[in-house]
Amino acid sequence: MLYELFINVYYEKDSMKIEIKLIEVLSYLIKNYTGSVRNYDDSFDNKRVIRDTVDYIQDTKALNLSLDELANNVNLSKYHFLRVFKNNLGITPHNYIVAYKIQRAKDLILNGDSLSDVSLEVGFSDQSHFIKNFKKIYGYTPKKLVDNSNIILYK
Repeated sequence: MLYELFINVYYEKDSMKIEIKLIEVLSYLIKNYTGSVRNYDDSFDNKRVIRDTVDYIQDTKALNLSLDELANNVNLSKYHFLRVFKNNLGITPHNYIVAYKIQRAKDLILNGDSLSDVSLEVGFSDQSHFIKNFKKIYGYTPKKLVDNSNIILYK
């Protein structure tokens, strides 16, 4: 088998045939010459996927990201990406992005920006959608944050 592999590597021009032969040889060697095979632990890869996705979301100015775009960024199918993301963080990528937008909005409000400017800045199409999501996450409206003079309470 190894001899056939070397002949294919030397004479064959089609890389797909060479790769197939290599996989066959390696599979044969692993199957017949290993005492035990350890299961592949993909938790390290999953942590990399999550880290890269979170970094991508935080670095991207346009926060209207699609599931396809996020999955393509880490070279996964959107279905596998969604499963990995939800299993590791407990929420969907969409929920994470909304929470990140709201957290960014809160910081901008505390810096003195107006509510209408903030909602557009973080990517909400209308102010009512922004207020509804803000209240769902923090339990109070952004107006209450602006009106309250004790900002330590809200940090």
